[in-house]
Amino acid sequence: MKRSIFIFSISAIFALAPVCAVAQEAVATGIKPVSNSLPLCIDDEAKIAEILATVKANSKTGFKYDGYKKALASITDLELFARLIYSEATAANCEKQISDIVPLIGETIGNRIRIRKGDIRSVVFQRDQFASSLNNYPESHLRHFLCPKNATTWKQSLSSAKKALDGSKPALPNDSVNYYLYKHSPRFTPPDWKLTEATVQGGALAGCIRFFRNDRWK
Repeated sequence: MKRSIFIFSISAIFALAPVCAVAQEAVATGIKPVSNSLPLCIDDEAKIAEILATVKANSKTGFKYDGYKKALASITDLELFARLIYSEATAANCEKQISDIVPLIGETIGNRIRIRKGDIRSVVFQRDQFASSLNNYPESHLRHFLCPKNATTWKQSLSSAKKALDGSKPALPNDSVNYYLYKHSPRFTPPDWKLTEATVQGGALAGCIRFFRNDRWK
């Protein structure tokens, strides 16, 4: 990568020192600095391999997502929540409807967070609950979780996370805590849940995603 060289005043050089330090740390950790419109991005293959090795080694234990926890330890709970909304919405594979899907996924995950008394990390990292974003298989959207790249969808995901946490008027019942992504992968069979479906106004998303009520979820 070519680097341009400029001449600065002494004060400007010292002012840039922290920025240079951040850039050096990004190279060392595989985490890119945040931009004005997107969050931190983890796309370094060695870092991702380390995360996935932890997933594989702990596939049946509560330590399964410790690699993610370590890599994202510095971000806020709000950003973590927004990342999950973003990746789950993209995992639906309904690009034309994603702006309608994002807030509903935000509400559904937000209901779980409310039931867990605001414990965002316990909801996000509950083993195998959000496999579409955290587990390792061909259709997984884990790279979207680690590195959101669509500024428009990210902005909406962040806004939806905030609304879900501040108690804004919901479109779904408070006990809507499950959904299924019907276009995520043709290899998977929809679950035979004995749950009441939460009606979405207009019903246009039924072939893409459906939401379900479950007042026994804890």
